[in-house]
Amino acid sequence: MFALTYDDGVLTNYDAYLLDVLKLFKLKASWFINGRNFGDITTPVTQELVKRVYTEGHDLLSHTYTHPHLPTLTYEQQKDELQKLEDAIYSLVRVRPQIMRPPYGEFNEDTLRAAWDLRYRASVIWNIDTNDYNTQSVTDSLDRVKVGLDVCKRNGLGGAISLSHSFPTSTVNFTLQLIPVLYAAGYRIVKVSECIGEDPYKRDF
Repeated sequence: MFALTYDDGVLTNYDAYLLDVLKLFKLKASWFINGRNFGDITTPVTQELVKRVYTEGHDLLSHTYTHPHLPTLTYEQQKDELQKLEDAIYSLVRVRPQIMRPPYGEFNEDTLRAAWDLRYRASVIWNIDTNDYNTQSVTDSLDRVKVGLDVCKRNGLGGAISLSHSFPTSTVNFTLQLIPVLYAAGYRIVKVSECIGEDPYKRDF
């Protein structure tokens, strides 16, 4: 399995195009979104795109409200970052995520405690970094994925979780070229919730 994930959205242009691409290939992916980062979840256009991510069957997951360096915050501040985004998502689509990804992959004991206290089931990092946030080169990102897949196979891993982002201009083209690469390598493209075997949303709140 290969889990496609996109961080730091939702952004009006690129995420809309990504959704179009995934619909074309009949694929589902995972969005780890922010409330206020490159986009603003309080604006109507972003709210409609958040709803589209969810209604088209993709994972709509937490990446905190403002994308801070979580270890620099107190426990209460970290909990507020998760709760505020969760409430915003619930106000739009009536679900609450129970999978989160800490910004920059940074976390500490307070992060884990805050997530636990809010009944998050998983904190997901990645094992393949496309480096799309540093480069606009589709070729470079594809090469990094191929190297990462080789490492996964050598280590006996049956799946991979990628790190991509909503904001690079190369993201849509990269995704278009990545899909046939993954198929050729024998991977099934899935949501991160399927990859880790967890329901993406809380069901008993």
